[in-house]
Amino acid sequence: MSKSISIRDLKAEESEWKDLIQLREAILRQPPALPFSPEELEEEKKHFHFGLYESDLLSGTAALVQEGKQYKMQRVAIRADRQSQGLGTALMQYCESWILNRGGNRVYCHARDTAVNFYLQQGFQAQGDYFDEDHIPHLKMFKKLP
Repeated sequence: MSKSISIRDLKAEESEWKDLIQLREAILRQPPALPFSPEELEEEKKHFHFGLYESDLLSGTAALVQEGKQYKMQRVAIRADRQSQGLGTALMQYCESWILNRGGNRVYCHARDTAVNFYLQQGFQAQGDYFDEDHIPHLKMFKKLP
């Protein structure tokens, strides 16, 4: 990582939130071309959102959904030209610290088949078998936090 990075907590009302949605659609919804529906966007407003910036350029995003002391991590995306540069790891570390600071003790996700190795490298464990979500193979993965 040669550029300085910052990670910001963002609210749905902030102008940067629209940039998060555009990045997520570009990375996570292509193919197939599935833009977020108005209902999905309304539900997103209830979640905790994070933007990873290199200088002022949005390069990554993640969202967390609280379920008691457990959080579901979703919508994790790093710009295609910035993947494999340590940005995903930085975003994971930030989110895990954020969860711990709020009394959480576990995080899980539905990892795309192409992201399973990344999550394994981050200390996540697979749970169960692959399943179809949005016509893409996913695996439920979890990590207990210290």
